[in-house]
Amino acid sequence: MATETDIPRTRFLHGMERSVRLWFWICGLALAGSIFGLSPTWMSVLAFGGVAWIPITALVLWGRWLDETMHFRSDEDEGPR
Repeated sequence: MATETDIPRTRFLHGMERSVRLWFWICGLALAGSIFGLSPTWMSVLAFGGVAWIPITALVLWGRWLDETMHFRSDEDEGPR
């Protein structure tokens, strides 16, 4: 049975899977373009930039995961500190 924390983890993993698959497709298209003499193109720029935007995507998705799973103490619930 799925727990409350499984849903954000699954969303994180699916988001990362989509990002990495997109990056692999872009790398493949950039490689195919370079084989046919189309270089440099915006595809190759995105493919080389994937080294930067994949970790950024991971951090954004991880931050969303933490926002959904962490329950911060509220002053309204427990009064002022």
